[in-house]
Amino acid sequence: MKDYYILAKVDFPSDTPHSSDWPKIIAYSYEYKSLLFLAGKGHGVSGFELPASEAGDPDWTTLFLELNATWIPDFLKNSNFSCLDDFLKSLKKLNIPIEKMQA
Repeated sequence: MKDYYILAKVDFPSDTPHSSDWPKIIAYSYEYKSLLFLAGKGHGVSGFELPASEAGDPDWTTLFLELNATWIPDFLKNSNFSCLDDFLKSLKKLNIPIEKMQA
């Protein structure tokens, strides 16, 4: 299991307990330098992992827009965190709640 920190999350009410659309989450693994994209819940959950270095690729723009998270690719590209604590401090400066998950 990898540790991820949630950078963006949107959840809308769904009529189905196993929605494949909501919630949507973008999380980052500091240790593995990768993003995790998740959508859905229960049996409808799906997701994929993407190297952080590829986050700026235009193919992913729609996903970042959907979560009002277009800041993430530049944040990761322009930041040089020397340790996990520096990464977490940067999130706090952006008023991003520190929420850890494992996947």
